[in-house]
Amino acid sequence: MKRVIILFISIFLIPPMIARPVLSGQVKGRVIDGINATTIENATIAVYSQPDSSIITGAATDLNGEFIISDLPAGVYTLTATFVGYMAKSFSFSLSDDDPVFDVGDIALVEAAEDLGSVSVVAVKPQIVYRDNKKILKVKEFQDAGASTLSEVLENAPSVTLDAEGNVLLRGSGNYTLLIDGKPVPGVGINMLRQIPPEMVEDIEIMTNPSAKYDPDGVTGIINLVLKKQTEAGLNGQISLMAGLRDKYNGDAQFNYRKGKVNMFAGVTGTSYNTDVSGSIFRETSAPGNESEITNGFGQSAKINTLVGNLGMDYSINERNSISLSGRFGPQDINALVDNEIVRTVTDPVLTGNFNFSNDLQVNGTFYMPDITWDHKFKKEGSKMQTSMFVGGFQGNLIQGLSEEAMDASWQPTGVFTDRRRLNNAMDINDIRLKTDYENSFEGKGKLELGYQYRRLLENNDQVHEDYVLPGGTWVEDAALSNEFQLDRTIYAVYLTWGGDLGKFNYQLGLRNEYTDRILEQVDSSTEYSYSKFNVFPSANITRKFKDNQQLQLSYSRRINRPGRQQLNPVRQYADNQLIVSGSPDIRPEFIDSYELAYQNQVKMGFVSAEAYYRMVNDLMTNILTPEDDGVMHQHFVNANRSHSAGTELMANIQPAQWLRVITTGNFYYYVLEDDTFYEENDNSSFVWTANFTSVFLPTKSTRLTLSAIYNGPSITLQGSRKESYMFNFGVRQELLKRKASLALSVRDLFKTFVMENEIRGEDYLTITSMQPESQVVTLTFTYNFNNYRQRAQEENMDLNFIR
Repeated sequence: MKRVIILFISIFLIPPMIARPVLSGQVKGRVIDGINATTIENATIAVYSQPDSSIITGAATDLNGEFIISDLPAGVYTLTATFVGYMAKSFSFSLSDDDPVFDVGDIALVEAAEDLGSVSVVAVKPQIVYRDNKKILKVKEFQDAGASTLSEVLENAPSVTLDAEGNVLLRGSGNYTLLIDGKPVPGVGINMLRQIPPEMVEDIEIMTNPSAKYDPDGVTGIINLVLKKQTEAGLNGQISLMAGLRDKYNGDAQFNYRKGKVNMFAGVTGTSYNTDVSGSIFRETSAPGNESEITNGFGQSAKINTLVGNLGMDYSINERNSISLSGRFGPQDINALVDNEIVRTVTDPVLTGNFNFSNDLQVNGTFYMPDITWDHKFKKEGSKMQTSMFVGGFQGNLIQGLSEEAMDASWQPTGVFTDRRRLNNAMDINDIRLKTDYENSFEGKGKLELGYQYRRLLENNDQVHEDYVLPGGTWVEDAALSNEFQLDRTIYAVYLTWGGDLGKFNYQLGLRNEYTDRILEQVDSSTEYSYSKFNVFPSANITRKFKDNQQLQLSYSRRINRPGRQQLNPVRQYADNQLIVSGSPDIRPEFIDSYELAYQNQVKMGFVSAEAYYRMVNDLMTNILTPEDDGVMHQHFVNANRSHSAGTELMANIQPAQWLRVITTGNFYYYVLEDDTFYEENDNSSFVWTANFTSVFLPTKSTRLTLSAIYNGPSITLQGSRKESYMFNFGVRQELLKRKASLALSVRDLFKTFVMENEIRGEDYLTITSMQPESQVVTLTFTYNFNNYRQRAQEENMDLNFIR
């Protein structure tokens, strides 16, 4: 045992500062499509020694299809270039002191085709790439499989599920950080995953254990949208139109012009999207003197109207300096109307009977996301610095109208209103970030990253609550429910990461230090709540590469979930006339420790992966329900002790035949809640599993058919449980006009099976909720590219490894 411990320490824990022997040789080249000569990104390059054919090292091609492999000793080698859907190609070469560099030149790969009579069937390219502790979703390939929205792309990815309303969950949680090109997204009423068409996005990066370089916010990690940007000269563009049944429309136009040192890009996206949800709520309280029983059948109709403009310019000042200016901005109008048919039995006879309750919620305003970035490359190769300033903001109003009217026995209106309220919350939110990143590579030793970030959130909410008072029929402000609430949070952060190779291991260690200063103010009462804290967020990633394109990764990160306005504001707000919501200024942030062990293997027919993970959340921040004396339920936020999640995530992305690709993901985990307030046994636990199964059929070279099944198993919450849910989706995509255009049909919840049910229990109360989102959602999308509109270059220059 002692020897095992010493071996573990020597492999994983000793800082790898000893330089490797200086090696001399280098091989480089470019991989292209053998038919149209376009470059191929993420092609696998593997170098084998001769004559034993053991693998030495490898890489993946960059955005321009190029690769460079250094530090090779003198000798004779075989280089093999592979890419899923193409036939592999190999070369022999030798390196010596007299000839230390070998330039392969262009490696032209030919698509693997099978002749089925008169039909030529071509394999699809990989949809998911594993690289640098990221899962990278190639959006174009998911579109070829029939996905028409970013949510549909993500729901077929590992680690991702959807809730009852179609919101994306990462490892079962909606608490993650959403980025666009590495920049944060204003989070108030702006669902970018619904508003951005997939035609604008090149890649979606999923990071469940990001390094200390990234902000530690979010329980389960980061989802980063990498937008497209043209890299070729001249004018290029893309136009996309989408229409769906029951008022679903989207139009997107993106243009790019590059000449010399200047690259300009602009676009506009308009969305008008209507979605419906139906369901029921049963509430029962049994406290003596406060008995009640309420049955509520409801229908919700929500409509999102947005107009998003984007404008920017890249300018190469010289070979070492470049500057980029860009911004996203536009108005938005979100309207959600909920109609409820309520049957209520309570102690108050006036409130017993049949009622129709209406809840009209609107969010309208303008958001903006300008940023400026300066890139500088030092004379030393591998040394560079980037400085950026970003401002994300939203200005607008949240307007809510609540009314309840008594109905007779045949559900006809009586004209008697038992409750009428309205709320107007004026919001002004600004998220300011100034960041500098420095990177330096030390040949044969490792890579250093360090940086600083200033981050400030300024949020003002002026909430006016009014009641409709009879006689006279006038609106009167309710001072107890009206307030002006301000949040001012400043975060100072510094980080450092060091990574490199140690034998057959690749590692990266990181440390991020943050100081948070937060002030909450209730303006009306002149009450302030202050919070200051210094926190440390370490990260670690160790990778072991094996022959036959296999690798094993061990990673760790510490993260934080900071309370927002809803969790902090103590003033009560009516969600409906039977539910009041409030926060607490004393609620503490959650701290998350996340561990992962991941295995990936590129097999002949595709690739498979397995990830074992464990996540512990301390000071679990959650909402609970308690009954009030008048029978109204009160939802408020508390810190539970902690939760534990331990499980395994499996994925297979294989192509058993040239005309078929199968993608299967499964997540199996054991979930434990520890709390000494809400459970007499102090803990509760359950086994949860989810599964996605997608089949992609390729009847012709230009046609893609897809059928997917999604299953979410039953799970638990702090006060209850959630039942299983499942759905089936269908899509077809047809390339047109020599692949310059495409037409895609998508049907979501094909058999109307997706229903979300949950139960909340307390000592004297029970709540059962059932929700069914709009089913059989049919959309048709037409996309046209002109002048070979291509991908946007990623702002981050990532080190690529040779495992996909």
